[in-house]
Amino acid sequence: MGTKKHVIYTIIFCGLLLSLLISGCTADKQDPYGGGEEFEIPADEFARGNLQGETLEERFSLKESLYRVEQVGDIFVSFRELTEECQGKLPPETLAAVGNTGWEMQHLGFHNLPNTIEGTLRLQDYEIKKLRFALAKEQYEKGEIGVEDAKGAQEAFYEARDGMQAFLDSYSIAD
Repeated sequence: MGTKKHVIYTIIFCGLLLSLLISGCTADKQDPYGGGEEFEIPADEFARGNLQGETLEERFSLKESLYRVEQVGDIFVSFRELTEECQGKLPPETLAAVGNTGWEMQHLGFHNLPNTIEGTLRLQDYEIKKLRFALAKEQYEKGEIGVEDAKGAQEAFYEARDGMQAFLDSYSIAD
């Protein structure tokens, strides 16, 4: 009788183990979002009142951002010149209280900061253009867009790539 109980318990245990294994293997195939719904990209609904009629793409374009980075660089040069002009005319404590008047910040930081920002902007532009080109290539191969659209994405990618390389060729870190 003990052997019969052992066999029954073994069968029950094996049945439970088998059902756990089967459910574990099929869990990966289930839709985690339920109902077979597809991913949806939400509409861009940004408040744009502060842009004074410009679009996001105009105000925050690579060209506009690089222009602003250049302005920041010019501001740094002016601030360095003003600091040099004030040397000996103002007490060191006053200059220290103003901040960013030390030699390291004015000669290393003021050089490196705009360069790092420009490099980041150019790298992001390059990566976006590369992804857009890959998408356009795929859409072209599926017949979803024409050859002109695909070529436009390719040209934009090459332009971003060349801009990134030109930046890297002239890039230097002050240390």
